[in-house]
Amino acid sequence: TKDHPAAVKKLLAYGVSGVILGKLWGLIFPINKLLWTSSYVIYTAGLAMVLLGVFLWVIDIKGYKKWTHPLKVFGMNPLFLYVFSEVLSITLQSKIVKSPSGDMIPLMEWLYTHFFQPLAGNFNGSLLYALSFGVICWLLGWAMYRKRIFIKI
Repeated sequence: TKDHPAAVKKLLAYGVSGVILGKLWGLIFPINKLLWTSSYVIYTAGLAMVLLGVFLWVIDIKGYKKWTHPLKVFGMNPLFLYVFSEVLSITLQSKIVKSPSGDMIPLMEWLYTHFFQPLAGNFNGSLLYALSFGVICWLLGWAMYRKRIFIKI
């Protein structure tokens, strides 16, 4: 639609309705991401509509666009970066490092216990690990973006 303010109002109204409906339905049919329950789908669709409405208002109506560059990097090769993140995750979960006891342990566990946990503790070390994973994926996307490599399916 060309009428962005009306679209924002609709997205916010439907989104908030979806969030409320999903939460209420979750009382009867629990929200479960792994099973993709209907309550989960309604709730997350509502959240997505609210977020889309906010982005539409901030970017297209208010014109604040400079901060969106990091999001563009992910958005130009989303499928490729998703597959890369899955392959990276599987690689990090592979038992390829020998522990002091002689057992083979996942690279992810070794990185966490030898680098992230000592650096930031249990909770923040886990957060730092997750953020590092995201940054690695973003850096690959950024390199592809700079070289104008866009993989489309």
